[in-house]
Amino acid sequence: MARLSASLYLLLSPDSSGPHTVLTGLSVLGSPPCQNIICGSEGPIRQSNQHLPCPPDVSLRPVVEFYWYLGMPDGKIAAHAMDHFDKTKYSLSVYTLRRRRDAWGLKSTFKQGHTVQSIHQYVTAIKKQFPDSGADTIRHMLMQNDKIRVSRTVISEYLRLTEPDAVAARRYRKFKRHKFVAAGVNDVWCIDQHEKLKRHGINWHVGLDPFPGVTHWCRVWWTVKNPVLIAKFYMDAARQMKGTPLITQSDPGTENFVVAYMQTAIRHKLDATLAGTIQHRFFRKHGNIKPEIFWSLFRRLFIPRFEKLIDDGVEKGWLTFRYVFIPYLQCETDAWVHLRNWTKRRADRKKILPNKIPMLVIQKPHLYGTADYKIPVPDDTFDEMEAIYTPRDDPVFKLVPDEFAIRAHAVWTTMGCPEPDFDNVWDIYRTILSGLRVMPADEDFTRMLHETSEVQSQDVYVDTP
Repeated sequence: MARLSASLYLLLSPDSSGPHTVLTGLSVLGSPPCQNIICGSEGPIRQSNQHLPCPPDVSLRPVVEFYWYLGMPDGKIAAHAMDHFDKTKYSLSVYTLRRRRDAWGLKSTFKQGHTVQSIHQYVTAIKKQFPDSGADTIRHMLMQNDKIRVSRTVISEYLRLTEPDAVAARRYRKFKRHKFVAAGVNDVWCIDQHEKLKRHGINWHVGLDPFPGVTHWCRVWWTVKNPVLIAKFYMDAARQMKGTPLITQSDPGTENFVVAYMQTAIRHKLDATLAGTIQHRFFRKHGNIKPEIFWSLFRRLFIPRFEKLIDDGVEKGWLTFRYVFIPYLQCETDAWVHLRNWTKRRADRKKILPNKIPMLVIQKPHLYGTADYKIPVPDDTFDEMEAIYTPRDDPVFKLVPDEFAIRAHAVWTTMGCPEPDFDNVWDIYRTILSGLRVMPADEDFTRMLHETSEVQSQDVYVDTP
């Protein structure tokens, strides 16, 4: 077999007045020199062939890394990567992608060669935060958070060795099936609230598109009963999407009325033929099933870690303080939602909705046999609706009263502006609370401080299973 020797050439950026680009090449010992490298007055020049050039590495690498850590094979990465470049100027073959990937250190699952022992520290960290995570969830967290690729077989073996009882419980969990129909992307958005931690003054609200499975928002706040606040969540998501769905859907709670009014007003303004119709659906009990499924996963996979964290603090006399905990929990929620939005759904033969990566379905619906029913909305229409339905000076948008926020920020600044995490959030809370207590205060601030450092006993209730 002939031996190969790699000849490394200097890579120069193409310039209208500078030298030509020189590419790396391989020559076989004992064979004639490569015929596609010729000499010119300005140095070596690569002779053009029938193929378009590859996109520049500086632009291509972040795109390839993004799809690589989604767990895609080389063929799909090449196809999706070219959606980011002009296909009349560039091309990318699977073989070129593979060479680039090897040069950038993006090793395959096989070449990384992780074992039960090598993933121990990573899985232990994940289990500390999400103790009920299964093999698929751990595999995607390792890819997206720790940038390592591990086969599901290795992770399953690790779980069988470390928590056999939990594995057996997950294998035999049963679900009750319900029917849900959606025509395509942005056909309907479903919204709902979660109040299982209301006793601590912490609530969540979600808005999702059930067809691709994308969560448009999952916001944590000190209330989810204010219709202006819920409408603001909807408005922010619609602005980001630059449009609205065909219809919105919720349970018949009064907190959802302003969303119904706003959605209907926007549709009427853009389509006069809809006059006299309501562009919102109200469902009772299990009719709004998609958010209920989301909350089921949220309650099982996300909440237990933080519920125990907060309950432990209350039992020891440390009180829930929304100035510290709500922004921290929002960051944790955003990370969990991002993972779900970019994780492929498990195959289900009883489900006809796409089980692909949700964000790719919503960005490229034509690849999955569907269409995007989004209603484009101009910015001035959003501005008009916001002025009517979600005025920016509404007090519900304030995390804490202004005076309290100024004082708390001053204490936080003297601490060096530490970012809260799972291990230090209670320490930050206690330090800020101690700093506020030693500040000179009038009667109003003393009352305010007393309210924020007391468990909200008037809102305590017993959750029904």
